[in-house]
Amino acid sequence: MIRWSLLLALVAVAQAQQAPFEIRGTVAEPGLGGIAGAEITASLAISFLSKEKPVVLRGNTDSRGGFVLRTETPGTYLIEAQLNGYDIVLESFRRSVTVDAEHPQGGIAIRLIRPGKITGRVLDAETRQPVKGFRVQPVQRLADGKILSGVAIPLASKEMLEQMSREIDASRGGTDEDGIFTFTWMPPGDYLVFTRLGVAAAARSENYSPEDLKSFDESYEATYWPGGGSLENAIPMHLGSGGYLNVGDILLRKTQQYRIHVSLPQGECPEGESIRLSAFRRGSQSVKGPQLVRCGGDVLLPALDPGSYMLYAVSDWQGERDNPENAVWGLMPVEVVDKNLEVTVDLRRGVIVDGQLIAVEGMMLPDSIPMGVQPGDVFDGQRPAGEQVIAWDANGRFRMVVSARPNTLVVVNDRNNLSYFVKELRYNGSILPNFTIPVNPGAQVHRLDIVLDNKFGRLEVSSNDGNRDFLVLLAKEGADRVTPMNSLRAVFQATLPPGEYHVLAVRSFSESDSVARVLKEGQKVTLRPGETVHINVRVSSASN
Repeated sequence: MIRWSLLLALVAVAQAQQAPFEIRGTVAEPGLGGIAGAEITASLAISFLSKEKPVVLRGNTDSRGGFVLRTETPGTYLIEAQLNGYDIVLESFRRSVTVDAEHPQGGIAIRLIRPGKITGRVLDAETRQPVKGFRVQPVQRLADGKILSGVAIPLASKEMLEQMSREIDASRGGTDEDGIFTFTWMPPGDYLVFTRLGVAAAARSENYSPEDLKSFDESYEATYWPGGGSLENAIPMHLGSGGYLNVGDILLRKTQQYRIHVSLPQGECPEGESIRLSAFRRGSQSVKGPQLVRCGGDVLLPALDPGSYMLYAVSDWQGERDNPENAVWGLMPVEVVDKNLEVTVDLRRGVIVDGQLIAVEGMMLPDSIPMGVQPGDVFDGQRPAGEQVIAWDANGRFRMVVSARPNTLVVVNDRNNLSYFVKELRYNGSILPNFTIPVNPGAQVHRLDIVLDNKFGRLEVSSNDGNRDFLVLLAKEGADRVTPMNSLRAVFQATLPPGEYHVLAVRSFSESDSVARVLKEGQKVTLRPGETVHINVRVSSASN
């Protein structure tokens, strides 16, 4: 009886000494299961102003990839996992788990990946001989048809991205003597290979002869592989964690290329002005240029494949001038079929937009706000680089100049400035529903009033299971993008302009989290000036 009492006392002491909080998790490699021996570190997230000593928990995964860390200190812990030979998927590179009296146990799942290898060979389609020095790049095709270069894939840690970037930079020298290319630091994914033309003959704005105008160019055509040809015809291949992917022989066909001799008469262009000239090709993501050409001069654009082009000319950094109204533009459609061309692009001054910042009652007017001009499409989905042609005056007045053709003005609000937001746009007396303005030529001067407000609304979001480790995706009604925001607290809080929002909570953010998904699945919320709205949401286990 005495021995039994002593045993019970020892158990009670052991239980009293056991830490009251646990962080449990698993570390796995996609497609291969749990990983043994990974080093786990859990650091208590505290303010850098705090005088408390940091709490760091350490451990290793077992034979099945599981781990348990115990602590007597409640709070939010940042979790890291490391193992030689592996990299860490960004969505779980630095994740948090919260433990407290209400939630004594917290869980997390971490994925580790090993870099894989992509290789192949480039051959001449006619001779079947290796092509040396041809540039190759691994890419991924997204659901919306856009592509990401291998170095921009949002899955790898900073170390892996830097190594991939070095390899892709080195690949710019092209394939080797045998036409072979290799990329050895690639994360898992579905890949295509894009074979790119080498550096084409540079555009020349002087020192070319009449013979140069008559000569033709010949080169290998760019292609996506496997499948060949356009991006739509290519068939992606899957690379697993630590895998090896050989895309086989890429056959390149030679193609005839042509030249365009472009003249830029002085026209309305100021004396001594330099012009940026770009050539956009329909159905292609690549743009030739921009080339710098002086007003009244000309330029030879070589190495152009047959197709529909749009020549876009604009004053070289229009914002760097005392008189922005002197900026000029030119737009010229060109069909390249079977011969070299000579064209003239007329340069004309733009449309003047006089504007005024207007503050609501009780708000101090800022001297200026960030703004920009995004030109309209030259082809579907293809827009020139953003322009800045704004001169600020006193008391929030400004003058802007845009090209004298149907255009789109985008008012860019400073996202880091929470002292104001754009409440309303009035263009030529009409209220616009969003931040884009259709600028049409014709009138001498257009009018833009920008109404600013500082009466924000406040949004609070909590998960219905009390989880603190989730992402809040916001999409404003009529928006074209998603804003992901991380939550490390029991209640996510954000200060936002009033309006209609859709809110979706997820475990991680990926390319599949499109505006369409958030608008469809998210909870609709109406924020009013000065009010706080609190909602309780279900956290999606994974992105669709």
